[in-house]
Amino acid sequence: MRLPYSRQASRKTRISSFSQAMALGLLCLGLILLGGLQTKAFFPDMIKIPPLNKVPFQPDFQDDQFQGKWYSLGVADNTIQNGNGSQLTMYSVNYELQDDHSFNVNTSMLRDEVCEHSVETLFPGFQPGQFTLGNLTSYRGVMSYIVRVAATNYSHFAMVYVEKIVRFKWYYKMTLYGRTKKLRHKLKERFIKFTTSLDFTKDNIAFSVPIDRASCVSSSCSYCHQCLNLAATSATMPWRELEDASYSATLPTHHPKSHLPDGALLSGLNKHMQPSCLSVWAP
Repeated sequence: MRLPYSRQASRKTRISSFSQAMALGLLCLGLILLGGLQTKAFFPDMIKIPPLNKVPFQPDFQDDQFQGKWYSLGVADNTIQNGNGSQLTMYSVNYELQDDHSFNVNTSMLRDEVCEHSVETLFPGFQPGQFTLGNLTSYRGVMSYIVRVAATNYSHFAMVYVEKIVRFKWYYKMTLYGRTKKLRHKLKERFIKFTTSLDFTKDNIAFSVPIDRASCVSSSCSYCHQCLNLAATSATMPWRELEDASYSATLPTHHPKSHLPDGALLSGLNKHMQPSCLSVWAP
């Protein structure tokens, strides 16, 4: 029996609409899958960000015991892709505890035979052992900056996690610090095991090469920190984060290796610093 023309046309319309919907659905699915693959290809590090709640806190964190000088012994960093082939220059960090339980963090690094210094302020967060970067709005492009002390015994080692967002891109790392420049094998293995449990891979892990001037405060430049304090208000420039050379984000901060201060200030500095220290001020 042959259907009336109007019913045939209606049936063909329904079939055509269903086919178009199926085709559109498959097209959308394909675009979603393609977009996911492209996102993973262009932003592989963003796929593996460990959730912050997965990073532990040091139980009963004691800021007065944590303060003082530390040396960078190693790092697990999402920007490092060939850890075994990477050699990091050791640097020193001095945590100065303030009355409000914030830390002034003084980082010293040897770069191109010049001692570079930076100073940041970390304010305590909602739980002991977690901190945020002070005056965040003054750092161009930085949207978030969190520091968490994950593990430490205060006298020998510390593992400090840093997670930041710069221009909508995530950077995260776990740094291994030591009170001395020596990295013991057991501590190295513990650090590898700990960081790989947080979704870092062994290719993300690199260890520092000790150097004689790792602290950047040698006998020939013992007054550098005093010089920096005198010029902190006049020296500003964009800088690469000094905690680790693998970071490429540009942040503005106080920095000694910038424009020379005016003649009066420079004259005052000359009275307090040895001639070898003046190389820090070279533009």
